Amino acid sequence: MSVFALLTAAGAPGATTTALGLASLWPRACLIVEADMAGSSSVLAGHLRGTVRHDRGLVGLAIAHQQRDLGATDLWDQAIGVLTERAYIIPGIADPGQGGNLSSLWPPLIALLGGLDEAGTDVLVDAGRVSQRNAPAALVSGADLALVVMGSSLRDVAAARSSAPSLLRWRGEAARSGSGLMVVGPRRPYSVAEIESVVGLPVLAVVEWDPRAAAVLSAGATRPRRWGKGRLASSYATAALALTEAAAARRQWLRPVTR
Repeated sequence: MSVFALLTAAGAPGATTTALGLASLWPRACLIVEADMAGSSSVLAGHLRGTVRHDRGLVGLAIAHQQRDLGATDLWDQAIGVLTERAYIIPGIADPGQGGNLSSLWPPLIALLGGLDEAGTDVLVDAGRVSQRNAPAALVSGADLALVVMGSSLRDVAAARSSAPSLLRWRGEAARSGSGLMVVGPRRPYSVAEIESVVGLPVLAVVEWDPRAAAVLSAGATRPRRWGKGRLASSYATAALALTEAAAARRQWLRPVTR
């Protein structure tokens, strides 16, 4: 199973909405970790519209980490069900001021997330903006794949290009094999090839541009009857498959050669 870190360079289109969209069509069980240090959980306030209490999440994990070595039970105790019966989320912080207290949590957390093989669960980390204060660099560094979620406007391309060096620095050696871009709405106006050429990272997945359908995820809008058959949902399903295949290929590439 794999860990995927989603980041943004310019804000919208957001990593949170993308994580929710991917999780809703993910081929296996999926856990979203909301590690955006901006505060005020976007999932609880947006998709769930404040209907779920913010009494579980990263802060609970940090408290558990202060008391003992983290285990899988601690992880699932802080998770809530969302979207489908196989998709869960660990909500993020309520206040940006809490972000500085979580730096010691990231190393043991990424180790725990990477060991969810027995549960048959993949992980999507919503890591927020690359440039944000207290960014969860250790989660990004330890993920199987790290992707900048971006649009295709000049603003988006310029922001992704300026953020790419920070991402590669976090990822370290052989970073380019596990770092890439996820484009929401290509050809608005720049193509995938043009974006890759400017940013210097490969586009590993593409999602359709459909703000109205995306509002089901970002703002908890009423889900149309055939939402799961629409072009946005179909593109999330295709993107999820592309990412799982890319992660598997990278693991195979990193596997030691035995003779």
